[in-house]
Amino acid sequence: MKSFYTAPKKTWQESIHLFSESHYLDTDDPETVLVVCEFSSHANADSWEAKPGVEIVPHPMMDSTTPAQEKHISALKGIGVKQGDKVSDVVKRAGEVHSAFKTHRL
Repeated sequence: MKSFYTAPKKTWQESIHLFSESHYLDTDDPETVLVVCEFSSHANADSWEAKPGVEIVPHPMMDSTTPAQEKHISALKGIGVKQGDKVSDVVKRAGEVHSAFKTHRL
């Protein structure tokens, strides 16, 4: 299953070996990216999630009604994320910019 995060771009670049697949979108903060990825092992996922600055974005299929966090809203205004959006809206907007972010059931 795809996992979603925000993270420092440098951390993502240095951690690419942890992913079986990974893509990112630049955010309005040039040092932070929105990441979609899949892991080849739970250990790799745990290692990634323990890195400073890596923050989980709730998965839209598991938690679609949760409001987007303010930090995600402000970082992703450039792709159309706005106040009142839910996690599922964030991922939908990201999918409109980069097809790797699309989830098939939203």
